[in-house]
Amino acid sequence: MIRSVRVFSILLIAAACRLDSPAIGPGSVTTVRVFASDSVLAVGDSLAFSAQGLDASEAFVVGSASAWSSDNEAVATVDANGVVAGVSVGSATISATIDGVIGQTVANVATQQIALSDSSLTFSAIFSDVDPDSQTVTVNNAGPGTLSGLSLGAVQYGAGGSGWLSVGIDSSIAPVTITARAALGALLPATYAATVNVFSTVAGNSPVAIDVSFVVIAPPSGPPGHLVVITEPGGATASSAFTTQPVVEIRDAGGARVFGATIPVTASILSGDGVLLGTSTVSPVSGQATFTNLLIRGPQAGGDTVGFGAHRLEFTAAATDPDTSATFNVAVSFGYNVAYLFGLPAASCLNCHSSYGDPAVLVNQLPTLNSTGCGTLVVPSSSATSFLMQKMDNTHTAGCGTVMPTGGVLSVLLRSMVRSWIDEGAANN
Repeated sequence: MIRSVRVFSILLIAAACRLDSPAIGPGSVTTVRVFASDSVLAVGDSLAFSAQGLDASEAFVVGSASAWSSDNEAVATVDANGVVAGVSVGSATISATIDGVIGQTVANVATQQIALSDSSLTFSAIFSDVDPDSQTVTVNNAGPGTLSGLSLGAVQYGAGGSGWLSVGIDSSIAPVTITARAALGALLPATYAATVNVFSTVAGNSPVAIDVSFVVIAPPSGPPGHLVVITEPGGATASSAFTTQPVVEIRDAGGARVFGATIPVTASILSGDGVLLGTSTVSPVSGQATFTNLLIRGPQAGGDTVGFGAHRLEFTAAATDPDTSATFNVAVSFGYNVAYLFGLPAASCLNCHSSYGDPAVLVNQLPTLNSTGCGTLVVPSSSATSFLMQKMDNTHTAGCGTVMPTGGVLSVLLRSMVRSWIDEGAANN
């Protein structure tokens, strides 16, 4: 009795299995189905395809694919095990044969695609305030397979400013996060632009650009009230442009820089000899007037060459209080001042040194020319021990010739010019 129950139970279980499982038909193969887990694969990737034979009643027939083929191997190839490899973008028909019956399906081959969560970013901050918060962009794969080989190109800046944007990427395989940061630095109020390219070694749409803009906002201010010299003039030599040119800022009554000010600023000599040349009136940019080529030159008429020594400049603009520079020195120019002086008839070296034929020949040797027996003609940085200066002051040792020039002692101004040139180093400038 127990044995009969066991047999009956086994029969019930078998029957249940046949009801829950696909039928295994005894018939011959009439149809072949070809399938895979996905209908699209990436270039360079592989995907396993399967084939199943069915009889006339659509029951599975035990068997295996005897042959696999692709009608377009330039797009996709398939091996004997049904593994399809993507070669290039396009479509290929994959065929499998079981017991002489052919089944087919289409394999689509595509490239990975860079997809950005944002293709543009905008930062904003107030001039000279805190930097804005960082922003992020997520990179995903909009195509098949794995998006790899991700990297960022160098930041490309538009006109106006550079170096304000930094970017980083946290991986080379999608999904990744790109972090961008903007830094104010010395940027003036304006809108700045930059571009960052996202590259991938496998994506068909590489590179993809992220456009970044940075709006620097001018702080509030009142109307122009006064000028302030923020860069002092310096490095001045007579008849040569200052090596440090002045910069003047326009401010309101409260001392705030007026970025929108457009009133021109004019420079002039407040104290000191000579004439101010160069572009002496400048229109401000973002509230600052930057001078570029100012120089001081003295008139040469009559031999009274001036324009060296202590100077101060004054800066003025309409409806504002002026400002003045600190005192700065204009060095004597050998070429413009000293050489010119010694070439004038009243002080010509040729009066006594006619063998040189041309005063320029002798004058140009002054910084290095020595005198025989009575001392060094020019001792750089020491006019007191320079024989040239002793001759010009008529304080030289007896027996060492006459006063220079022979027509008599020159004016205090002209001798002071030569004395300053020597004390400033006797440069051949």
